Amino acid sequence: PRYTGLLLAVGGAFAREDLAALTVGTSELAGPVRALAARLIERRARKLRKLGVALHEAPPDARHAARIAAKRLRYIVGFFASLYAPKRVKRYVGALEEIQDTLGLLNDLATAERLLTGDRATLDPRTTGIVTGWCAATASGAMQRLPAEWKQFRAAREFWA
Repeated sequence: PRYTGLLLAVGGAFAREDLAALTVGTSELAGPVRALAARLIERRARKLRKLGVALHEAPPDARHAARIAAKRLRYIVGFFASLYAPKRVKRYVGALEEIQDTLGLLNDLATAERLLTGDRATLDPRTTGIVTGWCAATASGAMQRLPAEWKQFRAAREFWA
């Protein structure tokens, strides 16, 4: 019943083209949609900030978890973006995109290296060496950018507050 009520309320607000005036009646989600948006965005942002504390020193699986958290944050920000000033949202999303792109690249490189050196790898050792070297060099550059990108993301104003 709570989910159905939420869907009906959101659908009605979209039909009226007045999402900002939406009030949800369920206990956890009670109140204006802007307050709900702020709570949901803050929850996702807090998770990413927690995962990003030592991101430049983190192993690939921890960076992957941060990438997923960044992706989820970006989705929720995108969904509620129309409730906020476009300039402020754009700045925040720009910094978030940089982190997400770099973390995505690092995840792709770690996956490629795992596939190249795994049990099923059947490539010529010279080819494996060349590709592994390219992956390592590319990852090194991304890792050097990561602290500055993280700092820029952390400095981006939280538009929902």
